[in-house]
Amino acid sequence: MSCRIIELAERPEPVGRAVCSIGVFDGVHTGHATLVRDAVLLAARLGVEAYAVTFDRDPDQVVTPDSAAPQLLTLAEKAELLCDLGVNAVLVVPFDSRVASLAPSEFFSDVLLAAVDPVAIVVGEDFRFGHRAQGDVDLLRALARPRGVDVVAHALVTAEGEPVTSTRIRALVARGRVAEAGRLLGRPHRVAGTVVRGRGEGAAIGVPTANVDPVPFAALPAPGVYAGRARVGLDRWPAAISAGRPPSFVEATAELEVHLIGFEGDLYGRALSVEFLDRLRDQRRFESAEDLLRAMRSDIADAERIAALIPDWAAEATAEKDRWDENPLTSIAGRLADAFSLGATEDRRELLDDGSPVVEDPAALAAAERAVAHSDPDEAYADFDDSWVQVLGPVTLVNVTARIRSFEITSPLIAEGIPFAWDPLPPEELSTVRPELANAQRFRLYVAPQHAERARELVAWWDEGAG
Repeated sequence: MSCRIIELAERPEPVGRAVCSIGVFDGVHTGHATLVRDAVLLAARLGVEAYAVTFDRDPDQVVTPDSAAPQLLTLAEKAELLCDLGVNAVLVVPFDSRVASLAPSEFFSDVLLAAVDPVAIVVGEDFRFGHRAQGDVDLLRALARPRGVDVVAHALVTAEGEPVTSTRIRALVARGRVAEAGRLLGRPHRVAGTVVRGRGEGAAIGVPTANVDPVPFAALPAPGVYAGRARVGLDRWPAAISAGRPPSFVEATAELEVHLIGFEGDLYGRALSVEFLDRLRDQRRFESAEDLLRAMRSDIADAERIAALIPDWAAEATAEKDRWDENPLTSIAGRLADAFSLGATEDRRELLDDGSPVVEDPAALAAAERAVAHSDPDEAYADFDDSWVQVLGPVTLVNVTARIRSFEITSPLIAEGIPFAWDPLPPEELSTVRPELANAQRFRLYVAPQHAERARELVAWWDEGAG
């Protein structure tokens, strides 16, 4: 699926109706991914495009430049990752002193509404905007409501009992805990830079290293030796990485040196992206060149072993995009499982006496409400007749909380353009089974007869493997 990168000028050309997700999105971590994918799903349901609205820099670099945080991604990397999540366009707001001074209402009208006609806006529940971050979700809703724009406040994704945030990930990186940071990011932490000339000691002892000048504000990990990968253009190499100035070389100035395992050639002046997989050891001083060489060879062996064990996220992402390019619609289905599993805290399945499943997903309540609120029964049943074939059911949906399952399990059908309809069964008194079933709804899923075989395959795949 093609994805446009659009920089919003002071007087932007309108880009049309869309569901907009808005945020700084530094890191595009698992929490960001859940939010953006949710916006993509909502846009697909409403038949409009999905846009991610972000900034060309961390607003703190303008507002409080002396204390601005290190960044987990460059703007180009952020845009690429947002595109990978399925948006049709990334709208980049140049953040300068003018934008920083805008009141929340001015940001909403002069920046957002000037560029796009939002059908709905999806933000994190802690979203802040406008001068001195005076605007919050409640104010955004108040501004959007008169224009008929729905505002969705997305709950923060948690991991190990704590919210997944860019601040948390930066703290892990700063302590050298890159493997933990990678789990929250959903991929290895990376640092981009340019290869510059160094001291040459590595080449002199048979272990050449690329001295990397990181991009401004790059979030470098704590000093130490790491296992990782290096990306040069489309090529990827396992790598042993030294972060911080090596104490064995008192004249060293480079903060990042990388040995690309198996690489031969000249890298001077080339862009290089370094991925950190795991920490191997602290930096330490060696008394002799022999001790240093022995340690470096051990580091290289450990780095190569770890890189072989950990899947190459970038290569897999590229392969996934190549697979879906033949049918852009199927990219939705390929991304849905992660979108909902990341936010789920509970997934209980029970069977009623008639064998129908009771499906619950409390963490997906907000998404369920939106999926149901924006459904159009008249449109869904436009072609539904007695010839349609039942492919699933009856399914019991507990209150609105579990209705997300109805949208979730039909996403592969949406992706392949298979028409379907949820046919409600007559109300039944189910509170004798469990009290919370008093307001449950029961449905059967039907598709047009020519699609029945394929629909059953997709529903079974989703229910057994992805759901």
